[in-house]
Amino acid sequence: MHYGAVSGVPALETIWPAPQFLRLVSPVNWYVMSWPEFLGSLLLHFWVFLLIAGIGAYVISYYFSSHTIIYLLLRRSVDGQNLREVFLEEKK
Repeated sequence: MHYGAVSGVPALETIWPAPQFLRLVSPVNWYVMSWPEFLGSLLLHFWVFLLIAGIGAYVISYYFSSHTIIYLLLRRSVDGQNLREVFLEEKK
């Protein structure tokens, strides 16, 4: 059996196939890789998935933070309350 480098396929194409439209991570044939290619591909996929997760976390955080700021600015505009003033009920 010929592996990526021996078969004439470039090493990068073996461990990371070119992405397609609307598919960032293409399916990888794990069975035709030698163990160094398998390890390299595994590490590469780990870091790419970590990057994708970080981008998703940033988008979610930005969404909630921007809505909080918009709410506080509207509150200041409508009620005349300072951004740092928070209503606390008095304990009885």
